[in-house]
Amino acid sequence: MLRNYFKIIFRNLWRYKNYTIINIVGMGIGIAAMIWGYQDYQYSFSFDNFHQQRDHIYRALSYKKDGEGLKGYFPMPAVEMAKNEFSGIKDVARYFSRGMNVRYDTSETCSERVHFTDPAFFDMLNFPLVAGTNALSDRSAVVITEKIAKKYFSHQDPIGKTLTLYAGETYARPLTVRGVLKDLPLNSTIQFGMITHFDNLLKADGKKIAPDDWSMFLSAAFFNITNPANAALLEKAIEVSPSFANAYVALGASYLKLKNYPRAQKELELGAKLNPDDSKAHYQLAVLYARLKDPKRAQAEMQIVERLKAVEQSQKREGDTFVIMPTTPNQR
Repeated sequence: MLRNYFKIIFRNLWRYKNYTIINIVGMGIGIAAMIWGYQDYQYSFSFDNFHQQRDHIYRALSYKKDGEGLKGYFPMPAVEMAKNEFSGIKDVARYFSRGMNVRYDTSETCSERVHFTDPAFFDMLNFPLVAGTNALSDRSAVVITEKIAKKYFSHQDPIGKTLTLYAGETYARPLTVRGVLKDLPLNSTIQFGMITHFDNLLKADGKKIAPDDWSMFLSAAFFNITNPANAALLEKAIEVSPSFANAYVALGASYLKLKNYPRAQKELELGAKLNPDDSKAHYQLAVLYARLKDPKRAQAEMQIVERLKAVEQSQKREGDTFVIMPTTPNQR
């Protein structure tokens, strides 16, 4: 009986061949789409899930309220300041990249994207090591991936070899390859081929970057937060902290130079609001209002500047000391 059922099924399928083909092809496309969709979903949610401390690692971003949304950059001095001011932050890592010339020995100079970070970077994030060590506490060390190792050293052992950064410049810096990492997976939001200590990052003129340079914005900043539940509280605390007012002032000054007055005004006013005693913020506002042909507000800001400078001068007078004394002779 079952055999007859199968005969009837195949007879009908053969009789209506066109409908059979349409149904089979449609079913095949549907199943393929489901499999592709599931794999895409699985891949999308697999990003950075290979880091053991992923629930504790946070990336600091800048948020622009004028419609541009989140930006990847973050003011450099704010990273260390956040670690010092907020006990909930266990460790931090600055992260920056720039293009430069790199050369091995006497071979041809190549243009590379070199990344710079702090030693805590590899303590927070896990990238498989193939050879050597990923410790960046040694400022003369550089860590590369397998792809870069093959590019510069072919089949030679790269450990102990020297790569010259800023090749061709008077401030060229030779670094020793201390470790080789497995090529970074595609589902990693962090991609690099060559990474070294942050102190090896130099300006275009070869000078070192001052640690308190608020005009310097990082490609990324990573925070290891002990208790992830405090992440939102830390975000709010950083946002309103007077210590971070310098970042807004530096950004506002940059926009002022570019003659982008609306954005300069937003940043400078926010910086002055967070830290009312910052004479630089009020001076920049005075310059801004003067350019906007608003003499009253410019004059008001200059009066604040003069008052703050007078206070600063009084605090810097040489020979002035302050002593707490008892109020009655019997207590002395």
